[in-house]
Amino acid sequence: MYSDQQINDSYLEQAQLAQVQRWFALSGLPTVTEAGLSGLLDEGFSLRLDGRELAGSAIDYVDYLNSNSSLRIDGSYLNQIAFPNDGIVGAYVDAKCNLLDEVTGEVFAASARIEFGAEPTLLPPIERVMLSSLTTDIAGKFMPPEASRLLSVNHRWHTLVESPSKDAELFRDIVADDFAMEFGHGAVRSFAELEAWLYGSASSVKGARHDLESFEWKQADGEVSKAIFVLDWLGFNQQNERMMAKTKHTWSIVDDDPGTGFPRIKLIEVEFLKAFQLVESS
Repeated sequence: MYSDQQINDSYLEQAQLAQVQRWFALSGLPTVTEAGLSGLLDEGFSLRLDGRELAGSAIDYVDYLNSNSSLRIDGSYLNQIAFPNDGIVGAYVDAKCNLLDEVTGEVFAASARIEFGAEPTLLPPIERVMLSSLTTDIAGKFMPPEASRLLSVNHRWHTLVESPSKDAELFRDIVADDFAMEFGHGAVRSFAELEAWLYGSASSVKGARHDLESFEWKQADGEVSKAIFVLDWLGFNQQNERMMAKTKHTWSIVDDDPGTGFPRIKLIEVEFLKAFQLVESS
């Protein structure tokens, strides 16, 4: 069971996870531009593999990814990203990933320590990534860049929803002009209605966290992808009692510029698998 701090600080976890998945997605693209790094990497970013420096700045990293001798990085699946500080948000996360040597074609497993700045923010820049090859591990099934992109916007959405200092304007970068949300007992069909929902029912709890239990995705027509997220919700009501729920989210997502920012959400359809209920004391 999560501590009160882990519930209240969940939005900071979500913020780091959004950046981690965005970095995985960027690192798996065939070509990368400086614009893709906006808000993602610290200017002094560095990348190391087994102690050897591959890039010593954000610009170096762009050059490295666009070189013919670089490694491609496949993102980490859900349960392979960890917060080592007893599950509390800290200055880094640990993950597993796959590395593809584009010269030899070899694929091998690696661990990644992804470090952030000292001050937690809603969009924390990545300062350093240290990769260590895992010679005893067999490369497994990991996320392609397209899937990491979808996960990045899911975590970004929940960063902004869970944040105690809610700001509807920050949603403009992740929702389409025709964004809509259907959630059984109501609907959102304009940005004004999104604002009303955010400052209304979404603010009616004292704190909440959304844990991603499962994720499925598929490329749909044109540039629109479908993603299905099953989420465990845990939070506090106004009486400071713990409550829980389980939901299934089906998202339609537009990603017409994979090298920059976040994809944009066209539609969120929410189905309650378990209704909100009080958590029984153990």
